[in-house]
Amino acid sequence: MAAPYYVNRKHTQAMSDLFKLKPSTDNIIYTVHHPVDDTLLLNDDGSLMTIELLSPHSEQFKQNQLQQLAKQIHSAATEDDYNLSEDNLSAATSEVLALATVSWTITFDDETPACTVAKAQEIYQEVHWLRYQLEAAVAHRMVTL
Repeated sequence: MAAPYYVNRKHTQAMSDLFKLKPSTDNIIYTVHHPVDDTLLLNDDGSLMTIELLSPHSEQFKQNQLQQLAKQIHSAATEDDYNLSEDNLSAATSEVLALATVSWTITFDDETPACTVAKAQEIYQEVHWLRYQLEAAVAHRMVTL
């Protein structure tokens, strides 16, 4: 019989408590990167462009996701259309991210827009690479503390 294989077994700890490994904060502060060269983006005043999002571990984020899922199930059931188009999926993802957006310091169309759900959804729909960066930040947070 072969010995069991453990990934990263060199890095084990003698004692762990899963309760102590729960995420300790509900927010993610993401610094926006240039989509091509990955440099940090700056506002006109020289400050970093940042977006604060609810953590996917937070109750509000989970509620937003469940509401979006319920909307899609209801839409599919009433329209007898179980196919989700790329546009619908993009809009749904943008809406969840927009609802999770707490604050930001960004420049968009030569302005510093107020952080509203409607404005966030508009920006995330128009600037698809930003949406992808935020999705990656949320996904990363789901597997890290």
